[in-house]
Amino acid sequence: MPFRFLCRQCKRRIKVPDNSAGRKVRCPGCRIVNEVPDGDLSPNLPSGLEASSDRSNVRAASTSSGSSTNFAHAAKQAAVVKKKKQDGQSDWQTESEGSFEKNLAINEEPSERMPIAIRTIAYADIFGHVWKRVFPNLKVLVGINLMLLVIALIIGYLCGNYPGCRNLRLDIFRLPDKNGIKALFHYWRNFSSLWRHFTSREENRMELRQPPNRYVLLFPGRTGSTYVTDHMASHPEIVAYYEVLCQYRESWQQQRMYFDQTLLKKRVPNIKAIGFKTKLSLVMDLDAFESYLAEHQFKIINLTRKNHLKFVVSIVRAKMLRAQNGSSNLIENEHEELGPTTIPLADFAKAKTRLRRKNRISQLIDRTKLPNLEVAYEDLLNDESGTLKKIWDFLEVKNIATTGRTRKSTPQDLRNAVVNLDEILAHNPEMVRYVDQV
Repeated sequence: MPFRFLCRQCKRRIKVPDNSAGRKVRCPGCRIVNEVPDGDLSPNLPSGLEASSDRSNVRAASTSSGSSTNFAHAAKQAAVVKKKKQDGQSDWQTESEGSFEKNLAINEEPSERMPIAIRTIAYADIFGHVWKRVFPNLKVLVGINLMLLVIALIIGYLCGNYPGCRNLRLDIFRLPDKNGIKALFHYWRNFSSLWRHFTSREENRMELRQPPNRYVLLFPGRTGSTYVTDHMASHPEIVAYYEVLCQYRESWQQQRMYFDQTLLKKRVPNIKAIGFKTKLSLVMDLDAFESYLAEHQFKIINLTRKNHLKFVVSIVRAKMLRAQNGSSNLIENEHEELGPTTIPLADFAKAKTRLRRKNRISQLIDRTKLPNLEVAYEDLLNDESGTLKKIWDFLEVKNIATTGRTRKSTPQDLRNAVVNLDEILAHNPEMVRYVDQV
């Protein structure tokens, strides 16, 4: 029958078989290794048992509490254990019974632990365990996510309709023609902008509060506007749009809505300038356009071309280039060059009327009195880096190296581009002085 003794540290009762004398047992409470006494058990016996130095007294006490342990059998088992220790066998290899399997010490040293049985865990067991944990709360998780989404959309809607939020430089614009999923996406973008504003660093917040320099690049055509816009688009601090008003020719309200969506919504850190290029002929309401530029303090870049002869020739050849390549500009590694051409006199006379557009741009600048910069096409050819530096300084951005893909489509020497150049000069004698100019 098993008997009990007290742990030497936590004084907890430990139950062991009667044949455990001299063996080591780990306490289930404090995990300290105890040696099962084989002599005087009086210090470790329960208070109900009297101490005795004789093993027979212990047996008598155990018998009085209801046990019938055979002392001779226990002594024999103790001798077997002692002999196994001398032979080098471990204690845990001996037979045990009852709760003794959980308490026996494995190794000789108290600090060593029992060997751990390795169990193979399948992916299916892991998935099943996770599924049992997650599935009961799946409805709760979905409900919380939907509630957060609704709150975010409500905040985005309020930000989009509250004028005071515009001072935070949010991505805000009102589009009455958008609905459904597009409107939800719009409100979510407002909430995202608001979240980025309050979670960004202080220096980024200052950049978001300060509006970028808005500009418009006005040109009459064939003045290098695409080439300049290519360089602007490759600048990391500039957002440059091309001739986008070609897609919005229905009304001025449509064009204004596009300006609000595109030019007033950009609140990206490190962006110092944002704008577009256009001809005045594409603007549906010139007076409203001037008022819009003055209201939002646009900067005007005026592209001009001093050589009138090459300006008119470039206009006519651009139509021929479009018929050949599908584009009026010569893009590097994409389009074929246009060889020498014959320009009809009627086409030359019609293109010459475009010279009056230069005057319209100058008049608009005089009326608005906005900050402006005049850039000549000839300056780009003679000093490209210096001319671009003037533009960067005007837009208050860094002076860094940029690239452009557009190439010059008309040769510098017009005799290699126009077959009937002498005929044109004979009918337009005022153009003779431009032949040898840049």
